[in-house]
Amino acid sequence: VAAIDANSPFDTLATAVAQMETVFAHALEGHGAGVRKRIEDIEKIRSANAVTLDTVLSSSADDAAKTKTTRK
Repeated sequence: VAAIDANSPFDTLATAVAQMETVFAHALEGHGAGVRKRIEDIEKIRSANAVTLDTVLSSSADDAAKTKTTRK
């Protein structure tokens, strides 16, 4: 656990984000391509639905967001 003093609520998430990045890096190292493919698929879904703040929803992404995806 690490304490971070900040005025913004987003800065206080820095420790948690660093820990999650470490967990994902370990999973990729231990399980390789299968985990990487699954994370890439999840990121495509997040991007298509404009879940992240850096994503701009385009008309093609909007159409993709409206289609249902099947789970494997």
